[in-house]
Order: sequence, then C-alpha cells, then structure tokens
Amino acid sequence: MPVFKHDGLELFYEDSGAAADTADTADMADARKPPLLFLPGLGGASQLWPTVISRFEAAYRVIRLDNRGAGRSRPLDCEVSLELLATDCLALLDQLGCRQATLIGQSLGGQIALAVAGRAPERVTGLVLCASAPCLNEAQRALLRAWAAEYRSAALTDPTGTDLAQQTERLGRQLDWLLAPRLLANPANRAVAVRSSLAAYSAAAAAGYCAQAEAACALDLWASLPYIQAPCLVLAGAEDRLFPPADQEKMAARLPRGRLQVIAGAGHSLPQEQPLAFYRAVEAWLDQPN
Repeated sequence: MPVFKHDGLELFYEDSGAAADTADTADMADARKPPLLFLPGLGGASQLWPTVISRFEAAYRVIRLDNRGAGRSRPLDCEVSLELLATDCLALLDQLGCRQATLIGQSLGGQIALAVAGRAPERVTGLVLCASAPCLNEAQRALLRAWAAEYRSAALTDPTGTDLAQQTERLGRQLDWLLAPRLLANPANRAVAVRSSLAAYSAAAAAGYCAQAEAACALDLWASLPYIQAPCLVLAGAEDRLFPPADQEKMAARLPRGRLQVIAGAGHSLPQEQPLAFYRAVEAWLDQPN
C-alpha cells in the first residue's frame, strides 16, 4: 500500500499514469506536463474520484492523496488544520520528486489547493477548484458543524454502522445538500450514496471528519485570492446548494486568472454526479489554461 510518513502520520496516496515511476529532473521537467494532484473533499478519499479521471493517465502523471483524517491515511483521529493539510501536499510532492503540480481539489480539497498556492506559489502550475469556496459564511459553518456533531453522535450509539435506519436518516439529510434533486429522486441513487458513505464508517473516521470540518470552518482565504497568480478553473454545480454558483462566480472574479464554468445537472458532488462533464471541462482547461 503506497504510504509516506510525514508529521508522525502515514498518508496514503495513489500514483499512476505517465512517468509515474520517475522524479522530475532538470531535463525531463521541461518536456513533461506537470502532474495532476487530486485532493478530495470533507471526509473523502482517493477512491471516491470518478473512474473517468483515469483518462488523464495517458498524458499526465495522476496523483491522488487521502488527506489526513480521512480514507486510508492513519491515524484518522489526528490534528487537522488547513496549514497542515497544505504542508502534507507539499511533502507528498517532495516525496515523489515533483517540483510542480496542477492541483485539482473538490470542496475542502479546493480550499487546500488555494492554501498550497498561497504558501508555495512556485510549486503550483494551476488550480481546479471544484465546488469550493475560500471561506464559509455563518450558515455554512453551522451546517458543517451540525453534520460533524451528528457523525460523532452516531459513532457513539452505532459504532459499527449497522443501524441502517439511523444512518440512512442521518446521511439523507446531508445528501439533500450534496446531490442534485434529479439524482435524489431515484431511490437507488440515494441508497448507493448511503452505502458509499458507510464504507469507511468508524469512530476514528468520525473524529477525522470532525477535525476536517472544523478546519474548513476556520479558514478564510478571501483576502489572499488576488495574489494567486496561477491559472484557476472554478467549476460550479448548477444545483449546488452548499456553495451556489453565484458565490463561486465571485471567487472566480477575484482570482486574477480565474475562469468560471457551471456544470448543468450537478449539485455539490459535481465530479461524482457528472463525471464526464467534469473530465471534459478539466481536460479542455488543461489544454488552454490561460
């Protein structure tokens, strides 16, 4: 299992695609396209990215990280802050010998990508900010903290996640915010989403989720946006209730090289809801980021 040790943690990652087994050298770095580093959202993991991103592997080195506190990184119940999450990304690039990368982040992953660009702009060739935001308003913070509290409570009363009625009710309240209504109208889609969420369920995962949620609530990167010089693609789901397109339009306008694209038929979980549209939007932007 590919893991690297950093800050007392074992962080899981996947590394595939073009020249995934080689580090950048002075000669090769100019000849190759920068690798793509995919960063998942709150409580997410590398395997939740849609399989369509494997199409990038023909031309790009594709790296997927399980952020601290989630997925197969260990321990799950660890200290989490935006600064630490950004430092983890840079440490992974160092570990893999990558001088630069294009960062593709979903929700919290986009916030991490912004933090990396602010901390080490010379390492970032571009940003794809998918259903993300530079800061949260009071309503968004209250919602994330409520979800975290529900997860913490559920982990205490149902530590193995076998009470499907309780878990379906809890997760159903979140799905109403995370998926487009058209998808939720199909009971099978809701059931699949619930099963996917429960796949990594545990008390330790609940602790990691809560720590990540609090890190997201604490961030405020709005003032730093005008100083980010890397080209940025802002992808918004047309039906995203958590981070509406109007909010993401403001973020794109504040980024000096920002470009907004709204994906029809998608809510907050845009890559999973509309994987082909997500892939095509990113692919087209990578060909002409400026």
